[in-house]
Amino acid sequence: MADSPQYPSSASASGNSGAAGEAADSTPESITAIAALPPILSIWDCERIKKIIDDKGSKIWKCGWCKCSFRQHNATKAVAHVAKQKGAHIAKCTAKIPEGKSYTWHEKYSLPYTKVLGYVACRTTSKILGIGAAERAWGDVKTLKTDKRSHLSADKTEKQAIIYTSAKVNEARILQQAMEKIDAKGKDAMWGDDDLNFDLGLERWGVDVDELKEMGVPKRIFRGWIEDWEKDILKKDDAECEALLLEKYKGLTFYDLDYKITYTAYEKQLHYQKGRGGGWCVFGVPPDDEGEDEPYLINNNLIEMILETPQPKHLNVEIVKKDSNNSNEE
Repeated sequence: MADSPQYPSSASASGNSGAAGEAADSTPESITAIAALPPILSIWDCERIKKIIDDKGSKIWKCGWCKCSFRQHNATKAVAHVAKQKGAHIAKCTAKIPEGKSYTWHEKYSLPYTKVLGYVACRTTSKILGIGAAERAWGDVKTLKTDKRSHLSADKTEKQAIIYTSAKVNEARILQQAMEKIDAKGKDAMWGDDDLNFDLGLERWGVDVDELKEMGVPKRIFRGWIEDWEKDILKKDDAECEALLLEKYKGLTFYDLDYKITYTAYEKQLHYQKGRGGGWCVFGVPPDDEGEDEPYLINNNLIEMILETPQPKHLNVEIVKKDSNNSNEE
């Protein structure tokens, strides 16, 4: 049953006479009562169907599924449109209306207002009809309940099956993510050299294929001054403060005139220097065989070195400087 046309059937609208408006506590205890909602007595009560009066005073209505508009407020045709009925002299809704969740409709519009219908409808329309899920669950149980463990109680079997199944699902997701990477290898890899080299012959039309193959990197804005939010956390030895500062400075390069070396800010962590005049520092990583890592306090001197050093192209960094009035950004 499609749950999209949100209007009651004859059974839920008029059946169970006198039951509409019953208190929610009349529902059996095994079903959790939800906040009462006004019952849908007309197609116009559906949140997807909108009645509109245009600027000229004409009556039109709009279907929220297919976004089509129709003249006159005709409830019969509106129902026929959403239900995709033939012979109603109105176009059928072309949208793909979700099916298979009719229990959610009954939970909202039947359960709070009826004694029996809502309870029965929720119980019967929420059941999985396919056997696949049950077979997979039983397969996990048979894996756990071997000959030597045949006396496992039902409670222990259920708990262990849940843990085992959850672990297997998580393991499969990790494997899938690994196989989706470009550098993945093996027969199960989803990307290979043939996929990367496939270019549709675009070079014949003057397209720079190599440029298209480069991985796009979001633009990174670096503001070349100690920002207000930084002033509050530069002296706080806290993991959250470290993460915020690291996000701004990681991977940036700066040239030290004293050592004559271009350093790169370490991307994985910062260093907190204790004592007077201390605070958060970046680890300056030199090129291979050109010295040792050096901590640099995050201050105006470090920022000045960053501003004077060309940044790696792959970082796609845009430098923003503060003008002499400390008010406008260039």
